Amino acid sequence: MLIFIYYCGTQDPLIRIADIFGTCETSVFDIIGKVSQLINRDLLKKFIKWPSGDQVQDVFHGFERTRHFPKVIGALDGTHNPIKTPKKDGEVYINRKKFHSINVAAVCDHQMMFTFVCVGWPVSGHDSAYELNEFLMTPFKDNGALTKPTRMKIENAFAYLKGRFRRLKYIDMHEPQRLVEFITSCFVMHNICLLNSDTVEEYLNDGEIEEPPAQEIEADRDADVTAVAKRRAISVLLCLFN
Repeated sequence: MLIFIYYCGTQDPLIRIADIFGTCETSVFDIIGKVSQLINRDLLKKFIKWPSGDQVQDVFHGFERTRHFPKVIGALDGTHNPIKTPKKDGEVYINRKKFHSINVAAVCDHQMMFTFVCVGWPVSGHDSAYELNEFLMTPFKDNGALTKPTRMKIENAFAYLKGRFRRLKYIDMHEPQRLVEFITSCFVMHNICLLNSDTVEEYLNDGEIEEPPAQEIEADRDADVTAVAKRRAISVLLCLFN
């Protein structure tokens, strides 16, 4: 387990990790794969789960205390994880910034605990913006000034995640299944760290907050009328309190 944690927290090559722990590269490689599988099998559903019961009201109140945004169950965003060029279908993993990556969509609560994670789809072609609907409030075209304090929860969560587990800045793997299991394992361990009151501030600078590019926020002309009205009402409420 120590080899796995060391691998997650550094960008050291396998040969250096093997040397530090007095083993061989093959053993390090195998340990990383086996521990990732175990975490996904035994811990994923226990530590990454959607709020239920009394937790729902706790999350509502937590977000509302941030900037009075009512009844938020989670903050949603996506992030790219740079990877080694896959041996097969490498072109479909090239993102808009022209490097290979795997996309991750995640939701976190007011305490930056991840409650939903979806890892593993290729990113070729474009990065789809989330569409405004009655249950998903997207930012206004004012760079999200009104909603930014709430949205910052997920951006900070990603920053802490990548600051703590620096391997996510570039993952030297090219097998899709192995990548998915490893990345998911890091999300699980992030939640475990928070549950054990691990300090997070020290990781923020290493993680870097990802600001969403303006060009990804598309026009809402086709958005549901009810959703548009709901967002407008929320914006009025936010203006009153902020």
